[in-house]
Amino acid sequence: MEQTLYRFIKDLFTDNGLPIRFIKLPCHDWNWIDQGLRPEILGIEFSPDYVNDWFGSLSQSAVYHLTDLFQCHYTFFFLPDSGQYCIIGPLLFEEISGEAFEALFQKLSLPEAVWKPLKNYYHNVAFVPYQSFYETFIQSAAALMTDQKPLQVFHQQIPVLDLWAEDQNFHFHVSEHPLADFRHIELRYKTENIIFEAVSCGNESAALEAFGKIADTLPVRRLSNQLRDSKDFCISFDCILQKAAESAGVHPIYISEFSDKNICQI
Repeated sequence: MEQTLYRFIKDLFTDNGLPIRFIKLPCHDWNWIDQGLRPEILGIEFSPDYVNDWFGSLSQSAVYHLTDLFQCHYTFFFLPDSGQYCIIGPLLFEEISGEAFEALFQKLSLPEAVWKPLKNYYHNVAFVPYQSFYETFIQSAAALMTDQKPLQVFHQQIPVLDLWAEDQNFHFHVSEHPLADFRHIELRYKTENIIFEAVSCGNESAALEAFGKIADTLPVRRLSNQLRDSKDFCISFDCILQKAAESAGVHPIYISEFSDKNICQI
C-alpha cells in the first residue's frame, strides 16, 4: 500500500512536469537536486556530508517550503514509514525572464559567460502559477503519505545550496562549454536512440524502460509557451517513432492510424 501510494504521488507530479524524488540518507551525490544549476552551469560543488548533515537537522514532522538565491523553490518532508525524504523542486512561482532575470543576474554578480545558460535553465524549470494551491495540495499529500496530522509548515531560505555566496574569496569555475545543456543534450539524444532502437527491434520492455527516463532529459524550451513547446516535442517524437515502427516491419497503414490517435490526444 505504501509503495503504491508513493508511486501514485510520484507519477502525479512527474506527469505534470514537476520534479520529485524519494531519497534515503546518506546520499553521496546531490548534483541532481537543482537540475544542474550549480555543478553544471556555475561550477559549484556540493559537499555531500554537509548536505546530509543539514537534512538530518530538519524536523521529521514538518513540511519545508524553501527558496534559494535564484528564486527557485523546493519542498522537503520526511516519510517515516520508508525512512526517505520526499524532495520536490526546483519550481518557480514567478517566471524569471525579462527585467526580472536581468535584475537577478546583476544582484548575484554572476559572470557574463553564464548569462545564456542561466536563461535556458529558467526556461526549463517547472512553473507553478498558483503557489497557495500548490502548498495546500502538498500539505494534504504529505499528511496522507506520513500519516501525521497536522504537520508543521516552515517557509525559509535554503542556505545549504548557497554557502558560496558567503565566501568573499569565492570564484566561479564556469565550464569551458558555455551552453548549460551540453551534457543534457547528449543524454537526451542517447535516450532517444535507445528508444528508437528498441522500437525498431520490437523490444517493448527496453522501450518502456527508456521512456521512463525521458522525463529527466526533456529538451531546452524554445518558446515562451511551455505547453506549446511540450506539444511540439511530442509531435516531433511521434514522427520519429513512426519511422522506427516502420523499420520494425509494421505496415504504414497501422502506424498512421495509431499515430493519428496520438496527435489528437496531444
